[in-house]
Amino acid sequence: MIVRNSEVQTATSRELRLACTNDDCRAVLNGQLVLISTRVPSACPNPAIVFAAARGRAPHDDTPTPANDPGPLTPAATDMSG
Repeated sequence: MIVRNSEVQTATSRELRLACTNDDCRAVLNGQLVLISTRVPSACPNPAIVFAAARGRAPHDDTPTPANDPGPLTPAATDMSG
């Protein structure tokens, strides 16, 4: 899919017109892009637009979420006494 064009709906949303890139498909769809929260606050915010802070990991937190452990993995203590 590619976005062919879009139209502003509100200060935080756009209506998108998308087209399939497969020549045999030829599907054309409508969609929406809606901004819902802030990950990193703006250095020059618009006072008319207020977003909730995003839930989840902090910005720039590169610690992966473990798939089946309760928290991040920590290195195991190693006995170096030999």
